[in-house]
Amino acid sequence: FENISQGLELFRDMPKLLLLRASLYREQNECQKALNDLERASKFMFVDGLEHQVNAQIGLTYNTMGISLFSLGKYHDSVTIFNEALNFMDQDPGVYINRGDAYRE
Repeated sequence: FENISQGLELFRDMPKLLLLRASLYREQNECQKALNDLERASKFMFVDGLEHQVNAQIGLTYNTMGISLFSLGKYHDSVTIFNEALNFMDQDPGVYINRGDAYRE
């Protein structure tokens, strides 16, 4: 984290560094921080040809948020977040399964 943050101090909006840090935030379940970095990265994704990677990370982050909400028993909220994930990952069967599990509860 430290090296990435230092890199972003020098290159504030470098999409690849933002993607990397967002991925690390997501893995630590710090989804809002991940989404903040992904929002910044999305401003430059077309220039750097990173549209697919940014969208995939956004979808994965929403899926992680949905799983967290599901585990807290917030099923309706998790369905809403899984729907958001599907806007970015409409071909991912795992998100559909997660949403289906939330609907069942």
